[in-house]
Amino acid sequence: MSPNLLLDWINKNNDINKRGVNNVLSIDLPKPPIISPQWLKNHRSNVMDIAIQDQDHVLYLYSNTGKLFWKKQIAGKIIGPIQQVDLYKNNRLQMAFRTQDKLIVLDRNGKIVKPFNIKLPKNEYPLPLSIFDYDNNRNYRFLVAQDKSLLMYDGRGKRVNGFKLKKVQAQIRRFFACRAPFRHASSCHVLRRLELDLYSLERLNGFDFA
Repeated sequence: MSPNLLLDWINKNNDINKRGVNNVLSIDLPKPPIISPQWLKNHRSNVMDIAIQDQDHVLYLYSNTGKLFWKKQIAGKIIGPIQQVDLYKNNRLQMAFRTQDKLIVLDRNGKIVKPFNIKLPKNEYPLPLSIFDYDNNRNYRFLVAQDKSLLMYDGRGKRVNGFKLKKVQAQIRRFFACRAPFRHASSCHVLRRLELDLYSLERLNGFDFA
């Protein structure tokens, strides 16, 4: 099944498709969704599954035929896309995302991958999670941008000490994580746009933004 397949998501109280399109798949959620449905790879079957979160902050994982695998209460709205990582380097994928106050990684069964239920500092302007795999070796870096702060964690959930730029003067409004075509030699550029300025940070000689 193609990831470009049209889905028509409906709430149980909305039994009329006002757009007049043919449903390929309808999923009946108890409450309206608050994020767009997202395709995630199922490493067991090598097909795509569907994740969606409702207004009660319950996260659901469905098969591409509409079978519910599990649902899990999340403490807050998921901010930005759910991303997949392979923390154990065994081709088994996990789901990584952030809410306003948590950095979370779930396994295929919806269980927390310890220690990734990380409490984040209080903030008012959380931005989506950025994940880096500099050398395509699954040694991930998780970058959290919020307010005027940047927080980086490694694949074990530890703060990265080599990341020196932790606070900026202006409010971080947008965040761009750029690898190709900006990557060259041993440097990996991260572009960060604040209210007025555009900055470039580099990873050089194996150090994380030192």
